This record gives sequence, C-alpha cells and structure tokens, in this order.
Amino acid sequence: MMEQFRQLSQVPRCSGQSGAALAFLEEFCTRWGADVAIDRAGNLLATIGQPHFCLQAHYDMVCLGDQPPVLKEQGEWLMAANGTLGADNGIGVALMMKLIEEKVAGEYLFTNDEEIGLLGAKALELRPKAPWLINLDSEEEGALTIGCAGGEDWQLQIPVVREACPPEKALFLITTQGFMGGHSGIDIHRDRPSAIVQLLHHLYRLGSDGQIVALTGGERRNAIARYAEAVIATSISPPASAAFAVQPLEAHPLAPIVQSRQLLDRLLQLPHGVLGWDEACGVVSHSCNLALIESSTDRLQVDLSLRANRTDLLQESANRLEAFGRWAGAATRRHDRYPPWPPTDSQLADYARAAMRACQIEPRTEVIHAGLECGVLSEKLPHMEMISVGPSIGEPHTDRERVRLPSLARFENFIRKLCCDLSA
Repeated sequence: MMEQFRQLSQVPRCSGQSGAALAFLEEFCTRWGADVAIDRAGNLLATIGQPHFCLQAHYDMVCLGDQPPVLKEQGEWLMAANGTLGADNGIGVALMMKLIEEKVAGEYLFTNDEEIGLLGAKALELRPKAPWLINLDSEEEGALTIGCAGGEDWQLQIPVVREACPPEKALFLITTQGFMGGHSGIDIHRDRPSAIVQLLHHLYRLGSDGQIVALTGGERRNAIARYAEAVIATSISPPASAAFAVQPLEAHPLAPIVQSRQLLDRLLQLPHGVLGWDEACGVVSHSCNLALIESSTDRLQVDLSLRANRTDLLQESANRLEAFGRWAGAATRRHDRYPPWPPTDSQLADYARAAMRACQIEPRTEVIHAGLECGVLSEKLPHMEMISVGPSIGEPHTDRERVRLPSLARFENFIRKLCCDLSA
C-alpha cells in the first residue's frame, strides 16, 4: 500500500480544506470501476460487487504546514521531513485504495473532516448495507478496539479591563521552549506538560508585581499545547530558564490587564489532564485538555476539550466548566459534541481476533481514551457491528508522527484475511 500512500500524500487534504482530496478519491474509485456515492458532507462510499463488509477511514489530516509531507525513512519508521506525516488516517485510506484497485468486493467508506470534530461522520447521509464495519483509524498493531471516549469542546470568554502601563514597569516577552505536546486523548496520561499550563504557573511564581499584557498558546483543540507565550509588564526583570526564554520589548499595542493576579487565580482553577481512571478497562475514564488561549483588547479566550468514556462523566466535566464560567463571570459555549462508543465485544471482534492470530499478530482487546468515528457511526448505523484496528503509528498530530514500516505488511495481511473470512 506504500505506492497508494505516496500518491495520496501529494494531494492537499488538511482538515477543513479537503476538497482536492475528495475529487482525487472520486476519480480514483470511478477509474477502478467502483460505484461511487458522495453526500453533502464530503463523505464518499465506493461499492464493488456484493459487499459483506465495509472498510472505513477518514481522508483529512492534521497539518502543521502548508506543503504536502515529504516522506523519509528512518530505520524501521516512515516519517515526514516537514511536518505531520498524515498516516492518521492516510494509511487506512491507502489500504482501501489498494483493495479497490484489486476489485475486492466490499464497501469502502471515506469520511471527511474527522480531525476537526468528526464532522463528516456526524453529517453522514450515506448508508452502507454490509453488517460489519471495520474502522482503520487505530494506532497500535494488535490492538482490537471495541470502545472509545466521547467528548465535547468548550470555549470561555473571560472579560478583562486594561490600564496604562506604569512608568516604572518594563515589558518582557516570555516564551516556552522544549515542550513535547501530543494527542489530547491517547497521550493525556503520559506526563507531558502543557506549555499553556506551565506558563500560567510560571507567571504565578513571578509574583504579584507582574501584569499580564498578552497571553497566547496552543495549536489545536485536540492537541496538548507545545508552545505558549506571554507579554508582561513588571518592575523586576524575569529570569530565563530551560523552559522559558525572556526577551525585553520596547512596546506592545495592548495595555496591561488590571487585577492580573486575580485572572491567574482563576485560570489556575481550570481542569487539565486526567480527571479519573477506569480500572476495569485500564484506561483514563475522563479528562480535560486546556488546549488554546488567546487575549484580545477586552477578553481572554480559553478553549478546552473534554473527553469521557461514559456520558455521565462527560456531563460531570461539563458541569464543572459551567460552574467555573459563573464564578469567573465568563461567557461559555459548548460545541462539537460526539458520543462515546460503549465497549461491545461482538462476533466481528471474534473474527478479527482469529484473523490476527492467523497472521502471527497477538490481539489485545481494548477501549481507548480518544474519539473514534465509531461512536457516531454506531448511532447512525445501528445494524452494523464495528471494530477499530490499525498499524503502529507514533505521535500523531505532531511533527514527530511516524508509522512503523514492518507493521504495515502485517496489517495489510490481517485486513485481507479478515475481509476474506467475512465474505466466505
């Protein structure tokens, strides 16, 4: 499937800007003889023959630049030299392309804009007929995922008042450095500090003399922040460190925020990280990611991402943010909710375990603390049993994203075996 992945990698497919990728897939599937249907959300269903199964992957990707990934091999890993690789979920798309080229009878569902809120799955109008759906968006070889977290995003608008900078205070830019970032679901328990949260603590430690002028941080709502920066007005020169660089400024268009210390008190009350653990499934039960922060003239905007493996836990986390908004006098908005996928050990999972073992892959049944389209699709397509599988992909959504090359051949053999068994 590497040739198909190389072809796909030359097509722009950043989330929210994936029109060229849809056109590419439509032409590709039509050229190889599939019946193609496309809905208003940009989802594409390609059908060959009499299908007994449906393979599903999303064709959009998280981009950290505006150029297609330049592929490079480093040992047993495939990476991109210039940003995210797009193996999430491009490897699944490439495998589906290869099976379509070979005219393997089945349904092939390509969904749009998964990375910005499962938008394609939420708006799906297409209706696959097969009884089994195999999502190809998992990221560990041998993992057989049968359940996942749901989530929702929150935005807080905290009002601020500004005053002229006192003459005895100077301006300094403080920037974070050396933070890893990561996926806000699967990496939230890995002790990877958020650049935003650490910067807030750093500003608090500097004392009450400093006034916040500007705060900016984070990259995306579904990523642990790698970078944040603050401009402060202070009469005491702040020290630099391994985690924080300091640079004096001559001027800034914004004036200092009145009662900056009170603002920090409030921001440090926001939840971030693991909020609970599911001992039975061995996974995080609910979490919150303080994803983005941005100051403007009269307000500070904070974006947070909630995840939970149960609907009641998701609501508890939402109640907490709603209460914070009332206490802090902040306007709140909740949006982009998606449901959890309750763990279901099905007949399809039994087929998958047998196919893995036949391909010398030891299966591990698991529930993950990340959003998969299966949560949405299981509500829209209740007649279908579902699982999620994939090859070994490391650090998706970052410029260190990589896929383990030896796992690709085994993954392809496993999917071929499973599709053959389901069609027998």
